[in-house]
Amino acid sequence: MIAEENNQSEFHEEKELEKEIEYPKIFVVQTQRGREIQLLFLIKERIRVKGLKIRSAWILRDQDRVVFIEADDYRDVIDAIRGFPYTVLLSYSPLPLQEAKQFLDKLLIRKPEVAKEIKLEPGVWVKITGGVFRGKRGRIVSIEKKRVLVELSDLPGFPVEVTRDDIEPLPESEIPKKT
Repeated sequence: MIAEENNQSEFHEEKELEKEIEYPKIFVVQTQRGREIQLLFLIKERIRVKGLKIRSAWILRDQDRVVFIEADDYRDVIDAIRGFPYTVLLSYSPLPLQEAKQFLDKLLIRKPEVAKEIKLEPGVWVKITGGVFRGKRGRIVSIEKKRVLVELSDLPGFPVEVTRDDIEPLPESEIPKKT
């Protein structure tokens, strides 16, 4: 009996929390292909001039002819797009929460995985991956801020200058043996 009362009170607390959290109201506007950015600038200007209650507006690369607008009321969206040729608000009601989340997830910025730090120092064997000497192997002679001097194994005594981005360390198995 007590467990049922606890479950019911937790259920009511969750419902009250959902009411307190204000989810974004996202409206979808359709315009001509290639005019999406112009529409964004128009919306930005109308927010500034008319003081419309629009929080954000964005486009997605994989959605042609569509502009998403976050606003409190559909009337603000209509005022923002009024007069822009061939542009319509697709629905007076905002996107359902599940559909909105699908589009909002595409806006998340994901940090790229950090590659293992490559320690470059004189004496390390490297392979040149770009530039005129692409594919050649050599040993680092000196390192400056952006440039690295590499002595090629094919041409000993002849160091070449390459950028840090154009080299990668050789695996142990590919390092030339001393003769």
